[in-house]
Amino acid sequence: MTTPTWAPPAAPPETLVAGALSLDRWRPADRDDLYAAVDASRAHLEPFMPWAAGYEPASAEWFLNQATEGWEIRSEFNYRVSGPAVAPGRVLAGVGLMARQGPGVLEIGYWVHAAAVRRGVAGTATAALTDAAFALPGVECVRIHHDPRNVVSGRVPARLGFTQLPDLVPGPPGREDERHVAWVVWKHEWAPVRG
Repeated sequence: MTTPTWAPPAAPPETLVAGALSLDRWRPADRDDLYAAVDASRAHLEPFMPWAAGYEPASAEWFLNQATEGWEIRSEFNYRVSGPAVAPGRVLAGVGLMARQGPGVLEIGYWVHAAAVRRGVAGTATAALTDAAFALPGVECVRIHHDPRNVVSGRVPARLGFTQLPDLVPGPPGREDERHVAWVVWKHEWAPVRG
């Protein structure tokens, strides 16, 4: 993992509570839960998340190791989302804050378990992450990038008061599997979002 050129001077809380959802920092012990959630959601995720193709237990282990290192150097803050929408304690989604857009900017990324789509999971978790991001010193802007074909994903920032930028941008740096996509970008620069 590359050390970011900018990182917030502090990390957000390791647990965020958002209504009936709990956002908890991913841990290496979550490997089987993460793998099971992605495996059950492959058909739903693969069209928009290239990393989901060929996902194996080793993929989950690699991600969790990266998440641990990213948290330590404050380049990314990744959470598992759990709650009653599927089964208590089971993974409903994965969400994260990433410091890869430059000084003062954090990017939110998310994916939702196929059994939890259209139940408000992404919106509730994203609102909580937006609030957590703006509570960090030095954060001035929160962005969300998504594949333009993923219309459902685009509804999340729209509902939360983010502003869509007029131009598409290349995929995120360091993610060569996603650089072929021209991404839609949303930004929020003012006060924290309230659910």
